[in-house]
Amino acid sequence: MALYHQQHLSTRNVYVGLIKHAKFIDKRISFKNNFPHIQNVIFPLGFDTLERLLMAKYYLPEPMAQILDPFFETTSMVCLIRHADNEVYNTVSSQLNYLENIRNGSAKGVSPWWASKIHLIEPPVSTLGISSTVARDLLKQGDADRQSLEKYMLPGVLDYILEKNPYY
Repeated sequence: MALYHQQHLSTRNVYVGLIKHAKFIDKRISFKNNFPHIQNVIFPLGFDTLERLLMAKYYLPEPMAQILDPFFETTSMVCLIRHADNEVYNTVSSQLNYLENIRNGSAKGVSPWWASKIHLIEPPVSTLGISSTVARDLLKQGDADRQSLEKYMLPGVLDYILEKNPYY
């Protein structure tokens, strides 16, 4: 993902941080408060998270555009296209159509210019099975051991999750 940022988004330096906030608007505020010299932030996320980011219910009682217009002025999203067989709504074509609907103004409550700040990219073949959503669900259900989780996350991430237990 860092290589994509450098090649396609004119990013020279890539910093990685862990932020405890659930909402991206709060993550961005925290990042701005802690690193005021960095003006533009790029968040990596999966398609399901992109859909939640653009759900009006998370911004009520304010109109979503009132909150997200300033957010997208200094923030971009790089979203991995999901190739999951078990998620009908997440077919590759539906994901591409979702962004096109934003771009052409047919996505309800979503400003068309936000599409210029959302970049859908194909994941490397080696990461096609990775899914933080599936991994979190397994961990929360208590059905997870190292072997069952290995196919859903990279080894370094798995080590951190098993050591820190953030979902327990």
